[in-house]
Amino acid sequence: YRELSCRLRDMDIFHGDHGPTAVVDASLAGVRLQAYVARTFRESVGRGVGTMHATSKVSAFEIVRAGRVYVNGALAAGRRVLEAGDVVTVAPAAADGAAA
Repeated sequence: YRELSCRLRDMDIFHGDHGPTAVVDASLAGVRLQAYVARTFRESVGRGVGTMHATSKVSAFEIVRAGRVYVNGALAAGRRVLEAGDVVTVAPAAADGAAA
């Protein structure tokens, strides 16, 4: 678990029009989507920077359940097992999005 957390700290998160996005590295293949979101997007979904908090896990569950997480452009379930090269995007909440 520690090794996985260390690898996730160095992940690149891109902020695009559809929300923060990350590409799953080969070393992270096999991780479930909900765990990946909680760890990779912890600053976006949790309350702290650089460390895991219980709130990031709960928030990740809520975000996935609300249908805000996409893998390769398609809505995905939290139990999905990710593969190397998958593109994971967390869409902003409806209240957060401004009308264009």
